[in-house]
Amino acid sequence: MKQNDFVRMTGLSLPPIPVLTQWGTWLKAVDYHLTDYTKIKQFILTYKPDSKYQAFDCLNKIMSGNKLEKHLFQLRKYTSLAFVALIMTLKKWI
Repeated sequence: MKQNDFVRMTGLSLPPIPVLTQWGTWLKAVDYHLTDYTKIKQFILTYKPDSKYQAFDCLNKIMSGNKLEKHLFQLRKYTSLAFVALIMTLKKWI
């Protein structure tokens, strides 16, 4: 999948990249994907890459169902925790 095609066809910016050791970045990624889930899903289900990508086929199967969206909604409940953790970290350093 080409990044330029994603940006052009959805009108969205590229998704944030989660950092393994920073929970807040994972929750931002959840929020990003859930906020524009319909556009992202439509892109994945209709995009035809120039060549065969095994990962793209797997992603297409995942997006065909509705489990992913349900899991994202469940994870979204925890986005406020990232904000609380940030505030607590800042207070510790002040």
